[in-house]
Order: sequence, then structure tokens, then C-alpha cells
Amino acid sequence: MHNQSPARGANSDAAVVGADVADWLAQIFLEAEPQVQIAFRTAIAAGQPAKVAFEAHRLKGSAGAVGATALAALCNEMEQRTKVGSMDRVEDLFKSIDVELRAVRAALERIRGAAAPLQRG
Repeated sequence: MHNQSPARGANSDAAVVGADVADWLAQIFLEAEPQVQIAFRTAIAAGQPAKVAFEAHRLKGSAGAVGATALAALCNEMEQRTKVGSMDRVEDLFKSIDVELRAVRAALERIRGAAAPLQRG
């Protein structure tokens, strides 16, 4: 299981997300992430492995787009586990995904800069 602290310094942001993440891509990820989290949590709470697999796949793609390889790997593990109908260890794995997701969010927010507020459309 992946256990890293979300309190990482700006110097290690490139280890969490890609060093060349475009501002617009970071913004899209940051805007979509809360809805993805809700859908993920809802599917887990409902015990719907197919929906959990879908949400894991969706987040895996977004993580890959911003170079968040650790998050993508965790999502892939969740997707493979639930794709076959298993909900075994899903809660534990989601906790690891949540920790990594927080680190990715923090890194992307630092990369975008604290002075650049998200523009909501």
C-alpha cells in the first residue's frame, strides 16, 4: 500500500506530478477532482464494483495527464481489483488514493501559484 504524506514541499512537486504540467491542464484537473471524489466515494459506499472501476479508470487517465504516476498506479490497482467484481480492500486502497490525490492537488495548486485563482465557468 502507498503511504506518503500529502505535506510535501514545492521542491518535490515534480516527483508528484509532471514537471511540465500546463497551467490549463492543472486547472481542469483541480476543477474536476472534487466531483470525481464524490462519484468514487458514492460508488464505494454503494458497493458497485463496476462503477468503482469506471471512476478509478477516469481518475487514472486524469492523473496520467498531469504526470501523477503514483496516483495513476493506485487507480490502476483499484480498477483491476474492482473490474473483476471484487470489493476486497477497496476502502484501504481508496484511503491510499485519497492521500496521493491530496498530494497531487497540493502540488498542482503550488505549480499554478497561490495568486492564480481557479476560474469557474
